[in-house]
Amino acid sequence: MFKSAKSIALKLLSRRPYFEAELILKLREHDLSEAEIHEAIQECKRYGYLDDDERVRSIIRREMQKGKGPRYIEAKLKMLKIRSPLLYQIYSKEMEIEVIKKILLKKPSKDPIKLINYLQRRGFSLDIIRKIIL
Repeated sequence: MFKSAKSIALKLLSRRPYFEAELILKLREHDLSEAEIHEAIQECKRYGYLDDDERVRSIIRREMQKGKGPRYIEAKLKMLKIRSPLLYQIYSKEMEIEVIKKILLKKPSKDPIKLINYLQRRGFSLDIIRKIIL
């Protein structure tokens, strides 16, 4: 049975969001021509089903809500092979300070070294951590 690149792309996108590069790789697994893949990708973008920037924003928001710092999020995006300037446009130093303060309210500790290590593992800048803790 012959399926079009567009129908395969829509079926994949109905299950979970994909980055453009991921979707192209998935479509190539179906022995489709590059022209068909390109056309399907453009169609998905035109209708708003495929938006890399929105997916990056979503990942950044989710990780921020989990209390992760910008360095952690940057590493996660790098692991997904995504290079986006959006991280530092969305995650400002003021936001980083707010997130650290929220974490400190939830996780009080008398040992500042343990707190500093904990926050660094979560991806926060040592300079900002020191300003808040010390």
